[in-house]
Amino acid sequence: MTPSEWSEMVSLALAWEWVVALAGVAGVGVILVRKWVWPLLRGVGYFLRDWAGEPARPGVKAKPGVMEMLSELSSSQQAIAGNQVELEEQQRQLGRQIAEVRHEVTPNSGGSAHDKLSREVREVRDALSQVLEAHAKQSAVDAFLLSALAENHPSTTIPSELHPTGGLRAQKRNRE
Repeated sequence: MTPSEWSEMVSLALAWEWVVALAGVAGVGVILVRKWVWPLLRGVGYFLRDWAGEPARPGVKAKPGVMEMLSELSSSQQAIAGNQVELEEQQRQLGRQIAEVRHEVTPNSGGSAHDKLSREVREVRDALSQVLEAHAKQSAVDAFLLSALAENHPSTTIPSELHPTGGLRAQKRNRE
């Protein structure tokens, strides 16, 4: 073998070694890309799609992007803040109303509805007691007068419901 042939053969062998080595590196590169780089790139793609949002397609609703969602969130937060101010004012009004009702239904210096009602109940109870006492006195007087009438005027007929003895004398008289 001549040195030129030998040199050609070594060059060819070196070339094949380089080709195999490059193919191996490319294979490892493909494996690395497929195993680690491709999922990373796919994740970046998903992130960018989520960031920008997607328009509606037939059968699929539109997906708002991050900026659009932040804008909606800000609007919602402002509406909630406005409602909170209104709710706080309503709470203050309810507190005042509760205090007013509590003042009226608890006994205090005499100015509450509870105190007024208690006074009126006492007055009605006192008036009723006086009426009952007067009625009892009048009943006693009536009984006394009816017995006196029955004793002094035996011929007078007293209805049995008014007679102090229940009408026994009147019944005896009527039988005789």
